[in-house]
Amino acid sequence: MSGKKTTAAPEGLFKTDIHDEPNLLNEVTEEFFHTTSAQALYLQKRGKPDIQTAVTFLCTRVRTPNENDYKKLAHLMKFIQATNIFTIDIAGIGEKIALCTLTVPMRFMTT
Repeated sequence: MSGKKTTAAPEGLFKTDIHDEPNLLNEVTEEFFHTTSAQALYLQKRGKPDIQTAVTFLCTRVRTPNENDYKKLAHLMKFIQATNIFTIDIAGIGEKIALCTLTVPMRFMTT
């Protein structure tokens, strides 16, 4: 199951290493973190409520994200990739129809 996660929130989601000197992200990666967190927030509000806890936490970290926060975002992206097809059960007859397929940046697949 390489590159895929079975839970949206990694273990230790709320640990922030306040006592250690955090390795802050560079400007480009920080902007990517901010953008991707905002996109995850949109996705969570529009139809993927199972990622709400992880997304809410990540959105609190966009001001000064560090490497640990980036790893948590990567974990979330791998979970989204593993559950990337929205389906709907029409009229309860058990027939599923795919509504959309998500694309996750390959940048997260190697983290």
